[in-house]
Amino acid sequence: MLTYDLYSGNRGRFVPDAEDLDLDPEVFSALGVTVNQDHRSDKRRLRIRAEAVVNLTCDRTLRVFSKRIQGQHELAIVNSDERAGNEAEADQIMLQPFQTKIDLTSAVRDTLLLAVPVRKVAPEAENLVIPTVYGAPDESEPAYWDALNKLKAAT
Repeated sequence: MLTYDLYSGNRGRFVPDAEDLDLDPEVFSALGVTVNQDHRSDKRRLRIRAEAVVNLTCDRTLRVFSKRIQGQHELAIVNSDERAGNEAEADQIMLQPFQTKIDLTSAVRDTLLLAVPVRKVAPEAENLVIPTVYGAPDESEPAYWDALNKLKAAT
């Protein structure tokens, strides 16, 4: 669990474990989270920057490689008596009266999971030539078609 104290200052630096964020420790390591609090126009915002090293399996070579990822997320903090909806560009957290801490676990976890690339290609596999045509180009029908052609002719 990753909690942030809203009244501790404008900035926070955390080094959580993967288990703290319900992430697989075999995949995620060297986690770091920076939280900046912004008070503009009577609205409180949290800017979250999360980074980690992930172990990924290359889509081309099926080898495991490590990659540093990072993501950013913004949360708008709204008091329970305020109307939510004015901050459409940011996720909103509704504060209860006298609440001083908020749980950032799901926001940080989601930010890291969304930062994992969809196309997982190891740096050494970027320039590999991937064959898309198999067999000799001038080859006529392969030998295994002979049996199928005989069956077709017999029917």
